[in-house]
Amino acid sequence: MLDRICFGSGEDKETVLREFHEALTIDERKLLMNIGDRQRVVSALFMVIDTFKYWFEQETEKRHRKSSHRASSVSEPMKAALAGDNWQLDDSMPAIEYFLEALPLSVQARAASHVGMYARSLQLLEMSSRAASASKVFEAGSRGSSRYEATAAGTCPAVDLELMKDVLAALKDYETMSALSQERDIIASADTRVKDSIRLKEAAADWEGALQDFECAHQLAPAIRDNQVLHCGTLRCLLKLGQFER
Repeated sequence: MLDRICFGSGEDKETVLREFHEALTIDERKLLMNIGDRQRVVSALFMVIDTFKYWFEQETEKRHRKSSHRASSVSEPMKAALAGDNWQLDDSMPAIEYFLEALPLSVQARAASHVGMYARSLQLLEMSSRAASASKVFEAGSRGSSRYEATAAGTCPAVDLELMKDVLAALKDYETMSALSQERDIIASADTRVKDSIRLKEAAADWEGALQDFECAHQLAPAIRDNQVLHCGTLRCLLKLGQFER
């Protein structure tokens, strides 16, 4: 695989990337897999990504520190991996960098969340948000403007914000999740506010309150399309409350 990424044709590189994207994308077909199998697949992919990232960061750091001795500054992990006359470091580094950048952090975060790796998912979402803020800063600087929108938490797209709330709820970080909900409460739609309330109450095991919110969400069914999710959530609350007759 490393040979195809570094020295393969354009088609070879795109094939490897497509395979990684497909493996990281959790669709209905993959949800039928055993959770243990899904965890092993995602963990194996993250191990490859982490190894490539470590190699790249180590070599980049050494090149900055020892720019006058580039020929002898190859890191040990990279030196072992690139052993042999056919491995050219100057060609391999850009290829590995391209590979890492072609795997969106948000895609990795969603895959991590689906297999229960919530801490890693949150870390990836925060990295993605900060990267988005950094790009805005540089864009503003290139235009000669000192005004730009940025926050300590970065810029999180709406689709990733929903995932971040789910992850925070799974990690039982109620304060941060509540703060995110309050920050956008003014512009949030009714269904968004109900979903946020459901997350908080389910995470706090307030099943009675969550059941009331699900009933409210059913009234907003035209705005909330995932009716199956609502029915499953309602049943989950009834089971937790022991209301089997309903």
